[in-house]
Amino acid sequence: MTDTAKPPAAGFRITRTQQIILVASVVLYGAGAFVVYRHIDAAVLRMAQALPLALIAALLGLSFLNYTIRAWRWVVLGNYLGFRVPLRDNILYYLAGYSLTSTPGKAGEAVRLWFLKSGHGVPYTKSLPLMLADRIIDMWAVLILALLSCAGFTAYAWQGLLLGLLVVAVSIPILWPLRFKPVLLWLYKLMPRRGRLLARAQRTARALAHLVSWRTYGVTLLPSIAGWFAECAALYLLLQHLGAPISVANAVFVFSFSMIVGAASMLPGGLGSTEATIVLLLKAIGVDLDVALAATAIVRITTFWFAVAIGAALMPAALQVSARAASTGRLQAASAR
Repeated sequence: MTDTAKPPAAGFRITRTQQIILVASVVLYGAGAFVVYRHIDAAVLRMAQALPLALIAALLGLSFLNYTIRAWRWVVLGNYLGFRVPLRDNILYYLAGYSLTSTPGKAGEAVRLWFLKSGHGVPYTKSLPLMLADRIIDMWAVLILALLSCAGFTAYAWQGLLLGLLVVAVSIPILWPLRFKPVLLWLYKLMPRRGRLLARAQRTARALAHLVSWRTYGVTLLPSIAGWFAECAALYLLLQHLGAPISVANAVFVFSFSMIVGAASMLPGGLGSTEATIVLLLKAIGVDLDVALAATAIVRITTFWFAVAIGAALMPAALQVSARAASTGRLQAASAR
């Protein structure tokens, strides 16, 4: 008589790692909200409370449009890499990753890769190129917007040139990953004990090379520019409501340039550096300090902190879906045996 192994019971459970991720996202979001509450100026608070509901809805809607486009881009790039992840799950993982945006260099957003690995078996060497491409396309989009709207800010030309060169330098290994293969081989000779790590780097470079084409980057870059322009438009609408003398081009430069500065600073979510740059640039074009401070605080709440709130709200569902997908995968593997 042959014993038939029973497949594992269907269902899912939240692992200790998932619990830590959930708690960390809640703590980070709570700490951020507390900091905003403690440091927000009373005049800024009054201006925010006086905003019409229609304007608030417009600001949040423009931000959500950007997040929707970026989630679409994440799915498109993942499809080019051959990911077999359900559309709903992949979008959920991407949006939930925003809960950890307030980490240095947005490193916490790499939780998206963990979702793909734990729930669907996508190796990090294959998903890391997705995250790198996603980041660099955002930088290209914001840089293009800054370059197209910089006419009124010639005094900041050298800073813009420096940031542009930084974006170009970071883009080189993304655009030509296989050109760095000799460097990896040289490093292997120099550090043979790191052979496993360097082998993973080679696999990552090969996966990244699959994305290097005008079809992948070209298809996703233009919508990305539109998405970031939506957030620039939110700043313009807000300043118009507050009575600030600013053009669309000025609003686009202020927002996009500040995003690049925030990313280059590597501070958690660009906090501090982004806000200071927005205020500085608005003052440079004649916006009153009170209005500049209010606009900066409000636009950051309706863009950055809105994204964090979306991510925090969706993180429990993402953990649950990832755990269920992993459980289903184990069940199917056991049935196949």
